[in-house]
Amino acid sequence: MGTAAQGPAQSAPGNDPANLDEQAKRLAKEQLERLGAGYVARIDPQRRIVYVSAIDPGNFQRVTALLSMQHDLLRRQIFPAPLGWNVTVIFPTLNDYRRRTPLAKAAGFYHHPSRTLYSVSLSDVLLHEFTHALHHNDQHLSRQQHALWVIEGFATLFQRCKPTAAGLEPQNDWSLGDLQETVKAGKACKLAELMTMSQKAFLEKAETHYSQVRWVMMYLYRKGKLPEFYATYKATWAADATGRKALEKVFAQDLDKIEADWTQWLLELEPPWKPGYTVKARLGVRMKPCEDGVEITALLRGSAASQTHLLRPGDVVLAINAQQTPTPRDLTAAVQACKPGQIVDIEIIRDGKVTTIKQVLGVGGPEKK
Repeated sequence: MGTAAQGPAQSAPGNDPANLDEQAKRLAKEQLERLGAGYVARIDPQRRIVYVSAIDPGNFQRVTALLSMQHDLLRRQIFPAPLGWNVTVIFPTLNDYRRRTPLAKAAGFYHHPSRTLYSVSLSDVLLHEFTHALHHNDQHLSRQQHALWVIEGFATLFQRCKPTAAGLEPQNDWSLGDLQETVKAGKACKLAELMTMSQKAFLEKAETHYSQVRWVMMYLYRKGKLPEFYATYKATWAADATGRKALEKVFAQDLDKIEADWTQWLLELEPPWKPGYTVKARLGVRMKPCEDGVEITALLRGSAASQTHLLRPGDVVLAINAQQTPTPRDLTAAVQACKPGQIVDIEIIRDGKVTTIKQVLGVGGPEKK
């Protein structure tokens, strides 16, 4: 996930529908000419999204449907206004992505000046960055520049959700257990500090800060106060861009009391990544960390992976069941959160391109008590 700096909201040129239609065609043509062979383009004129892709047709169809759903539900839930410009979403080859990205470990980023999203992720990071794109539009319409914790809070909250009739329902994720340990150890920063934090300071302890802003937003969501908070924040932004006054207003409490209640609530939650089964699920691979994720170095004899031959040595795993797996520890936790025999979606890089395979999980040893 990348965090791009934003300048003050500016007027978007050419937001007449006819102009936007012509601009979308021009954007698609320019990107195809720039990126070269192996790319295709698709325009969604209703949602104002221009897709340019080097991924296989099946995954391309799946992720465009995923973003269409995310767009529609986020508009219903939190960002009601339609896009006032075209957003370009590019699914590049790994080599093309690495030539463009400013962050070595980022699997995707949204570039505000060009309104362009680049992603090798086809799941949570993609949804994170797409939320940035919709929030960027909402800030522009309000002529506001929101606090970093609000920007990243929305993006992390909505990167892992279950679609429902009422909208997107944010789900618990791997960050909960780690944040609980950080809070117990007294190493989490105070909310007052988080709300005024610079981008540089935020990224110095990125994993903790991303988790913390997600779970503050999750607290608002589960208390039924997220839409009220955001409306209040925008209404009071000129007086307090940090969001502190808005938070205190919707809870009718001072920030210290809100933080105490949030901490108690957080520590009482059940982390989702503890193995929930007497027998653990097992993928059956040897692996090592690499620049882009977790590289498969071998398939263990007799394992589920070796029996199906869907994974190969040299594959780089990005996510399991839409949960990002940047380290071997994360991959192991994601597998063990599943049931033996369960079929999971594994997002991989193979031969420089991102694809998804369906892999059945095997059975490991009994869980140690």
